[in-house]
Amino acid sequence: NRQYMYVPILVNKGCPYPCIYCPYPIGFGKKSIFRSPKEIVDEIEYLYNEHKIKGFLLRGASFALNLKHAEKICDEIIRRKLEIAWFCELRVNEVTKDLLKKMKKSGCKRIHYGVETGDPELLKIAKPGVTQETIKRAFRLAREIGMWVQAHMVLGWPDEDLKTLENTYKLILELNPDSINWNFMTPYPGTKIREIARKDSLILTNDWSYYTSHTVVMRSKNLDARQLYMAKRRIIRGLAKQKMRKLISQLNLYDLKQLRSLLNKTKDLVSRIIFPQNY
Repeated sequence: NRQYMYVPILVNKGCPYPCIYCPYPIGFGKKSIFRSPKEIVDEIEYLYNEHKIKGFLLRGASFALNLKHAEKICDEIIRRKLEIAWFCELRVNEVTKDLLKKMKKSGCKRIHYGVETGDPELLKIAKPGVTQETIKRAFRLAREIGMWVQAHMVLGWPDEDLKTLENTYKLILELNPDSINWNFMTPYPGTKIREIARKDSLILTNDWSYYTSHTVVMRSKNLDARQLYMAKRRIIRGLAKQKMRKLISQLNLYDLKQLRSLLNKTKDLVSRIIFPQNY
């Protein structure tokens, strides 16, 4: 529950995965290039000592693209006894319990997983080789270690319909992530998804100022922009209600410190239930 000012540190660039919606390989290439763990931690240590920075985002397509490289970064942070807090993005199919333990020991507080969708068929397109069981396992391992887990979600796949949205809703409730980064499918230039969207006349605007991933700029074959916005609000509201019920069941009126924390969480959840469009 502590907040940190944080600085991004580049640990690797380039991504070999064939995700059809992602512009990352266009900007950084498909070949993975890794900075040396010593150089990375030198940069962290300099910012820590000289500028009193204690928070870091270890940035790359995925922190564990190379498992040994990721472990060496953690080992170097531990060896230097740097009391920092950091977070990163991880692919669900690259996670091991040993790596998560080492990450936590070196100061990792938060993991961002790319879930993308809860529909098994759409998942084959979104994350080739990844299944719902892979996703559930990654969340379970992170929870066992005591990590804050954020899910990255994308709504509005070309074949998205009410059934696929319902599957996403069910998976989100089951995963119960600590936070969610919501995105609408965005056909960035150079991506495979733009070719598909153009071919099927799904693009709603070519005004790049709306290409933020938070505004609907392409519809699906079955759903319009209004339906996609409504789906997002429903999932946010449903998850907030589930978390609210859990908070109420844990409420201890005689523990003032816990009560203050629960009241703050309750305020946030009530806001999500009433104003889901703001999240």
